[in-house]
Amino acid sequence: MTSGADLVVVGAGIVGLSHALHAARAGLRVVVVERDERAVGASVRNFGHVCTTAQAGEALDLARTAREEWLRLGAEAGLPVLRHGTVVVARTAAQSRVLEEFTAERGDAARALTPAEAEQRLGFAPVGVLSAVHLPLDLRVDPITASARIAAHLERLGVEFRWRTNVLAVEPGLVRTTRGDLRTTRVVVAVGHDVDRFFPDVADEHLLVRCRLRMLEVDAPFGAMPPRC
Repeated sequence: MTSGADLVVVGAGIVGLSHALHAARAGLRVVVVERDERAVGASVRNFGHVCTTAQAGEALDLARTAREEWLRLGAEAGLPVLRHGTVVVARTAAQSRVLEEFTAERGDAARALTPAEAEQRLGFAPVGVLSAVHLPLDLRVDPITASARIAAHLERLGVEFRWRTNVLAVEPGLVRTTRGDLRTTRVVVAVGHDVDRFFPDVADEHLLVRCRLRMLEVDAPFGAMPPRC
């Protein structure tokens, strides 16, 4: 069976969903193909902090735009977007000098904190803190629920999802899947480190090497309070 779409997105992680969202807003017919029943990759393991202020140059401009997009999407999709900001602490004199320079450069986007103020904002006392800074523009979303909420919102916008569907091949104007072929004029492949599975020659040409990202999650001290706005 062959069906069609203006855009086929391979991968229902945050990157794929973002492309689908903007295409749907532009009035395109979009199909998202995902091999699992939900997003299970980096969009769940390494996602959730919308880091705005720490960027620089063009990345800072893009981060500011992304922040506004997250706030808009949160309102549209019923996705909680927390505006607590980020607290960065310094434990050495050199780190304190870096924070001081950064704070002076960013103006209202960064506010210096004393150790006591950092403790009050965090709800617990970090060990050995000399100084700190609060970045109020940073946002946070829950990585476990964000993808599901966004996907549900996209479905309401008319985006079609094909869950538990493997992509067998991406060809010019055609995406072959285990649930039939999709004819399309545009394809976005958003599969993270699996890109070499689809385009091995391109991966070889660019000397792509797979690596493993190991994330550590540290428990907050006993009795830690929720972050304050």
